[in-house]
Amino acid sequence: MRLQIGGRFESRATGYWVTFVFVLAACALFGCSNGPDVNEAHYLGKALHYWNPSWCEDDFFFNSSDAHLVFYWVFGWVPAIVGLETASITGRLIAWVLLSVSWLSLCRALSLDGIRTIIAALLWFGLVRWCHLSGEWIVGGIEAKGLSLPFAIWGAAAVVKGQWGRAYILLGVSTSLHVLVGGWTFGMAGMTQCFLARKELLTVKNVKWLACGVALALPGLVPALLLNNTASNVDVALANDIYVFKRLPHHLVFSNFDTFRVSCGAGLLLGWMGWFIWRNRARANDSCWKRWDYLVFGSILFAAIGLVFSAVMAPSQSGAGVLRYYWFRSFDVFVPAVLATGFASLPRLKGSLQLAIVVGICTFMGLEQRERWRDGRSLAAQQSMPQSLRKDPEARRKVTFRIWRDWVLACRWIKENTPDDIVVLTPRRQQTFKWHAHRSEVVNWKDIPQDANGLLEWNRRMESVYTEPVIHKGFEANAKHVRWCAKTYPFDYVVATHFVPTGDLGWERVYPGSETSPRASSSFYVVYKVNRDSMSGDAVEGSSE
Repeated sequence: MRLQIGGRFESRATGYWVTFVFVLAACALFGCSNGPDVNEAHYLGKALHYWNPSWCEDDFFFNSSDAHLVFYWVFGWVPAIVGLETASITGRLIAWVLLSVSWLSLCRALSLDGIRTIIAALLWFGLVRWCHLSGEWIVGGIEAKGLSLPFAIWGAAAVVKGQWGRAYILLGVSTSLHVLVGGWTFGMAGMTQCFLARKELLTVKNVKWLACGVALALPGLVPALLLNNTASNVDVALANDIYVFKRLPHHLVFSNFDTFRVSCGAGLLLGWMGWFIWRNRARANDSCWKRWDYLVFGSILFAAIGLVFSAVMAPSQSGAGVLRYYWFRSFDVFVPAVLATGFASLPRLKGSLQLAIVVGICTFMGLEQRERWRDGRSLAAQQSMPQSLRKDPEARRKVTFRIWRDWVLACRWIKENTPDDIVVLTPRRQQTFKWHAHRSEVVNWKDIPQDANGLLEWNRRMESVYTEPVIHKGFEANAKHVRWCAKTYPFDYVVATHFVPTGDLGWERVYPGSETSPRASSSFYVVYKVNRDSMSGDAVEGSSE
């Protein structure tokens, strides 16, 4: 790969590494943020617990079935050694390096030079970030998907080159890391070979490579298949219904997608159709681009099948069993990828136009990053924590930041002043308690198990703990219900929101206390220590209160 700069060409090796650095910088531009990212507390926490079961040993979610064993084997030991924060930074860097190298491999297969590879990367990142259909992302925090995707892109590059054996090996690795990311791409590769190289499909050599790919996929596939081996068919159907239609319809059910997101998906599809028509006229004999187009067509076909299932089978329990497999995920990744590489390959894209695209995307994302860092909170907090309702933007930003700061201070107080083996009742929507406090919790909205038995227990806990009065008025205004919860789910402490004083749980409020700083004394979050002796005479009540 050669990088054209000022009318001259750098050497092949130098051009490759310069291009790599720029693509890696693009990853950082789009993915850099305060930790934890949206899924990092979820994935890294479970990975740490896998290697150190005494960490948050009584946490309900951490003790549920493990669906991503290969990720835990490959990376789970890192947070156990260096801690969650350092593991987050390390994992992101590893994922971005792998993604950059795999992207260069794909662009080299498509004969894109260095500057066009950089433009294609920026376009790809931008299209996925701003024009996704089902909420997918490609650059962000470290999780199983972040390590699986680079191998899926490497596999796609091998398909583009017609190296089917290598493709199946790489996609087998991808599937072992994340069964859906790799599995869908594996299926797309198989479809592409059926369309364009069917004579090679059943040859001994190809069957051997295909078998090797499947064998490599088994460490990720088998745990996923065994998740529900102890659950009845009725429980599995009910769990699927909860998973698809209650917890994740915004990713899985087309009819629940936001109108703007559907418009973006339609725009991506129309863009691909226009590209496909132009490519068949201008590059009909280019076998690499043809294989790339057919591979991406597989993702469109899967999304179309998901759309049909959403229309015909939702909201039935049988439909949930089919829709839970993220039919739209590969569409969000690969259609933007083919549009980005296709646009970057256009002959008229030269000189000042190339520079304008790079500057435009970097400026737009830079402004978004400026707001992200100005906010000061982690992305996980931005997604899940309460925000101020002040009308003045600056006052709203400051109060919103203070809400998050008070949350972190309360969590840190628990970490520093309570035994390691306690269980805590926490606000419903937060997702970073274990990250900051290193203590077990009863349940939260984000941490949903993957197995049927765990899903049903999660749903039971969510419905029994977070009743409508609790959701609207908080724990302090529902002391009687919280005391019932303490008998049902023996927790030791409660973290309650304290935006407006609405009551008292009748237990000792240990934080903020007299020893805390003046800033913390007016905290938006308070911590209660459960006194079980005081509950001995309480009547047992149901969660329907």
